[in-house]
Amino acid sequence: MILSHIDFQTQFDFDDGLVNVLVVEDPRSFSKYCLELSDGINADGGEFCLCDKEKVVKMSKHCLFVSDVLNLETESKRITTKLFADLKSLAETEFGVQWFTLKSEICNFFEKLNAHSLCQLEYDEENDVTALLKAFNVRIYQDCETLLEKIVSFIKANAKYLGIKQFFFVNLKCFLNENELIMLYKESALEGVGLFLIENTCRPKLENEKIVVIDKDLCEIVV
Repeated sequence: MILSHIDFQTQFDFDDGLVNVLVVEDPRSFSKYCLELSDGINADGGEFCLCDKEKVVKMSKHCLFVSDVLNLETESKRITTKLFADLKSLAETEFGVQWFTLKSEICNFFEKLNAHSLCQLEYDEENDVTALLKAFNVRIYQDCETLLEKIVSFIKANAKYLGIKQFFFVNLKCFLNENELIMLYKESALEGVGLFLIENTCRPKLENEKIVVIDKDLCEIVV
């Protein structure tokens, strides 16, 4: 897939295995392109255009815009719904006998409670495994020790359960050092997703990066 913008001569190739870095030094232009990327991904608007073999693709279908890496959310309703559907299918296909036995034991336990209760009880015997997952607050593990681990967990969750193929980060290089960035690039490649960084300051080029700089005079430079 190719990302282009009417203001840029350079196109950003998402299929070449490189991390695309767009550096915009002028503050007003930086905010302008951040807003356009956000609009393009969240509302299919703006001036950025994503194409796959000359066919325009909706950015909202494949991309995710991240403006605040300190408050990443992996417990969104969409992810939780997909997670529960996946676990339900797994329980029924791979652990069907265990699930049937467990459900029978739960029903027996309720019968014993009913026998000793001051009032007669009733309950739903036909609940599927989703009810059990909700009761025990099953969720994706998030107790990460570092910001890098949190970002990797966030990427994996959105890639696996929402099908996100391209992640756009704002000023990510302000939060991760060079070694952490290289590790993130490797983890993303293993996960089969791409990274696009939009930065307001040009920093040393790292392995597997393609950098396009829009300087303060609005000149375009490919690093």
